[in-house]
Amino acid sequence: MESRRSQQCPNLLPAPEAAEPIPTILTIRILPVTADSRITMIQVTEHKKRALNRRSLGLYIGGNMTYKAGRAKKLCDTLELTDDSGNTVKKLEIQLDIDMTAREVSSKYENFLNLSKQLRAAQEANNKDEFYRTVSLYTLAMDQLFSIAFGDRNKAEIYEFYEDNYLEMAEKLMPYIFARIIPAAAESVKRKKKDLKRAFKQKL
Repeated sequence: MESRRSQQCPNLLPAPEAAEPIPTILTIRILPVTADSRITMIQVTEHKKRALNRRSLGLYIGGNMTYKAGRAKKLCDTLELTDDSGNTVKKLEIQLDIDMTAREVSSKYENFLNLSKQLRAAQEANNKDEFYRTVSLYTLAMDQLFSIAFGDRNKAEIYEFYEDNYLEMAEKLMPYIFARIIPAAAESVKRKKKDLKRAFKQKL
């Protein structure tokens, strides 16, 4: 242990938050959403006397109206992991329920970025105790983010492919999460807020 800590902190991190192009080892093909895009039309009828309860309901529905109830949006991609020659070794189907996981995946990504900054700071200050303490939190944060973004089964395939090399996984996969999943999550949150605001603007 003493000999390990006497060494300089290893250079672990690229800058995962930078908007770099997706590296050649990662090939993305966007799949169309089919059944999930269908909208079900529901006829809703309420008697006007229910207007007395509109404060408790938060939304007044009077007379006849048409209410649109759709399916949650999904992000469907194909993730191809390739060898040094560009040959596809693994092909993973990513199906992320972005509407259900938007806030959680954004939170986990932000936590990962914060730990990345702490790790770089400890490395630059050559603070070995802080560096090795933060490494364990950094790898845990990446594991949690991968579970949400890729699913546990795909995460296991990714770990096997990269032989649990966290540095390489961060370098190769974080650009995809940054460029594809995080913007989709942000758009989902924005859309939900807009829909909620529109619903509460309904008038008699």
